[in-house]
Amino acid sequence: MSPVTERDPGHPLFDYLAGQLAGHLKARRVVVWYDPRREFEAFLAELAEAAGSIDSTGPLPIGDLSVRVAHFTGSYFGLRAEVEPLVARDRPEPLLIYLPGVERDRQGSVLMELEKAGTCYEPQLKRLALNVLRKRFTDGRIDELLRPASVPTRTSPPSCGGPSRSRSCTRCSPGRGRGAAHPLARR
Repeated sequence: MSPVTERDPGHPLFDYLAGQLAGHLKARRVVVWYDPRREFEAFLAELAEAAGSIDSTGPLPIGDLSVRVAHFTGSYFGLRAEVEPLVARDRPEPLLIYLPGVERDRQGSVLMELEKAGTCYEPQLKRLALNVLRKRFTDGRIDELLRPASVPTRTSPPSCGGPSRSRSCTRCSPGRGRGAAHPLARR
């Protein structure tokens, strides 16, 4: 077990994402991770913090692996030059190439050779969260939990904003009262 999961066993989304990455890294050794909306920067920062590192360039623990991490900082050629020595062997060490704020170019990527030798990872936070929630809740309950707070129901009491007001009703929703924990929150 990694120091991250030992430190924080109650973080299901974090554990799920780490498990997904570890599986890809074990199978292909190189993962090129595109994160166009920068949804996962906090995940890498938390990995670095757990490893006692001041940044997330690695090696970082992901699952039971020690993984080198390379970040895109504006130059595809610079990133490729940085990782070439790490992959220039028959069986490279696990390598995560993270590209925050970047859409994948499926036709002419400078990193295409690395993508083909390893694998591309393009997760969506919402989809991962739904997968985690489905392990604990029914689809109906998930719909209730994720219903937009700004859309009051006809049964909303007037003190919560009701149909005639625009104020949010989250404080009065079942399971969402004061002190109630969100299903993905740490417990």
